[in-house]
Amino acid sequence: MDLSQFDVKFRLFGIPVRIMPSFWLLALLLSPFLHPTQGNAPWIFGALGWIVAVGLSFLAHEFGHAFAARRFFGANPSIELGVGRSQSGSGVFGGLTEWRPAYGMTLDPQKRALTSAAGPFAALLCAFALVAIAFLVFRATIRVQFEFGFLPIPLPLEWIAIANSKSAFGLFFGYFIFGFIWSSVFWSFFNLLPIYPMDGGQILYNVLVGRNGSSGRRTTYLVSIVCSTAIAVYFLMDQMFFNAFMFAYFAVFNYRIMKASGF
Repeated sequence: MDLSQFDVKFRLFGIPVRIMPSFWLLALLLSPFLHPTQGNAPWIFGALGWIVAVGLSFLAHEFGHAFAARRFFGANPSIELGVGRSQSGSGVFGGLTEWRPAYGMTLDPQKRALTSAAGPFAALLCAFALVAIAFLVFRATIRVQFEFGFLPIPLPLEWIAIANSKSAFGLFFGYFIFGFIWSSVFWSFFNLLPIYPMDGGQILYNVLVGRNGSSGRRTTYLVSIVCSTAIAVYFLMDQMFFNAFMFAYFAVFNYRIMKASGF
């Protein structure tokens, strides 16, 4: 079966977007809805709210990269969400914005660093804007704790009442709000870790290469290896084996690039 026939494709702001079927699975794996909630609440609506929120959060992140690439380099970017291979053959884990500079445009390292930073900034900006709307419209706020991790989110009492109503709309609304803010904040800070080829690693790479040339590349790979190894060991000790494997992969990935580059 050709899974590509289930891709969701559209254009937004003149930028082509492709969402692979694997993205919806990834969003579900990140959710607190791998098992039904207790009681007779229609938990499926909460799961849908979460998945929609994660999709919009990832899109906000990737559009940050796309708008920056178009602004700084005159690029015609494309966005793909999922786990697998992009249409050009590049690896995708979560989201990927592919672009090339327009003819005659130089790849200035500082602008490339800003392009990498634009993704997390855009997602965080959207999350903070959502919280700001809650403050401005309703004034009264509350710290709420969800079963899936702890991220204190100030939301109006009226919104909390809807989310706790256990109605279909309440579950969708509550987990959409929480899912969007959690995904935007978590994914942004995750991507800003100084590990190549994540956004933080890309920023570090372009800053160091702009200053130190090829030695900056070597430093980037070394920092990435040290950071990803330390995080992998931490997750391994905490028996979070999938996370440990993922960061161990980043360590091996950077080691292989460093050796292939002759460092």
